Amino acid sequence: MKTKNTTIYQFVNDIKKFFPIENAEKWDPIGFSKKPHWKTKINHVLFCLDITEKVVEFAIKNDCNLIISHHPFIFDKLEKDLENFPYKNNIWNKLNNNKIYSFSLHTSVDNTNNFSAKSISKKLGFLNNIDESYNKKFNTSSVLIKKEFTLLKLLKILNENQLDIIQTNIQNFDSLDKYKSLILFSGSGPCKEIVQAKKYADLFVTCDVKWSDWIAYDQENINVIQISHFSEHFVVNELKEIIQSNLSKYSDVKMYVFNNEIKVLN
Repeated sequence: MKTKNTTIYQFVNDIKKFFPIENAEKWDPIGFSKKPHWKTKINHVLFCLDITEKVVEFAIKNDCNLIISHHPFIFDKLEKDLENFPYKNNIWNKLNNNKIYSFSLHTSVDNTNNFSAKSISKKLGFLNNIDESYNKKFNTSSVLIKKEFTLLKLLKILNENQLDIIQTNIQNFDSLDKYKSLILFSGSGPCKEIVQAKKYADLFVTCDVKWSDWIAYDQENINVIQISHFSEHFVVNELKEIIQSNLSKYSDVKMYVFNNEIKVLN
């Protein structure tokens, strides 16, 4: 299929066959943040974790008129979102001026066969250690990994994949004690869910832990490691590969990935 005959909506509808929007959480504003006309033809596509100025500049430079971001660019009503996050105004204007459209899949990807958590597990070398029976009990964007390891070994694996530990309530990382299982979340694991699942794993790896959550984990004696939300960039790379390999009819549509890491120092 030639690009000149393909609309953005046709392309997006084909992607949604792999990741149905019905799988998304009710609170999640997935879909188009900036909608094209239904007849708008597709040029090229850029996949990213979040839409930033650098992402839009890359899209402009490479003639991408569709950006597929994991996280939605607009979370609220447009006017309110632009008011609350002033940096978005310039990005929004650039999208408009260059006729670039943005679409997000987010939790529809997370919740489709635990795609996001499995993508991260695959990158860390744990894909073959996933206990599939766990997700029959907990239908979440997490996976249970059954594998024996020390904390130093896990730390080495995380560091090798640029996933530095941000915070943890584990006091002794030099211990040679062996853990037999961990539950890995894509993005932020809900505190309630982690508490409910504590009997299934020795350790939890998640993102964006609130102070009140740390108190709960302390009182419940749950071992938690917090890593950067940037871990989901593995999901973006995997998503692009899945789409590119399964939608070969769009062979003349170039697909790019922009890994836009946000630097936060501890």
